[in-house]
Amino acid sequence: IDLAVGCVFADGGAPATRVELLRSTDHAASWSSVGTLVRAADADCFAGATGLNGANLFLSAGVEYLSVTPDDASGAYAGCLVFEVSDPEAGRVARDANGAAVPTRVIRPSAPQFSGACAFDGALGGYALDVGFLEPSIARKFRILRPGVATP
Repeated sequence: IDLAVGCVFADGGAPATRVELLRSTDHAASWSSVGTLVRAADADCFAGATGLNGANLFLSAGVEYLSVTPDDASGAYAGCLVFEVSDPEAGRVARDANGAAVPTRVIRPSAPQFSGACAFDGALGGYALDVGFLEPSIARKFRILRPGVATP
């Protein structure tokens, strides 16, 4: 069983999150660390992002992917970044020659709005993400919406 988890740590006195890959080979009786999939700096490709959270591993057409949600300085979620897990055994995502993680998909709301984390299921139509309607006058604050993206 593989599990991607967000790990909050102190980075120069400020909290930051990295996403670690954990693995169990005994039906979740114990877990071992495989490696760091992405760090806060890997959200730099997403304008305004200061970090990331909301990790989700999924398979599509036999390929493993990781979706994460970039967040801003206030901690508000701002869409999703999807990375191909290029080496599942070592816990590595695809990176360019400079070592930057390369997203295969970027999902962001058309207007700035709290949105994320993302989940994916090809049999159920693709991606779904949580969208927040946080104005005081709106009673139902969060809704699961589909962005209309059916493939990684």
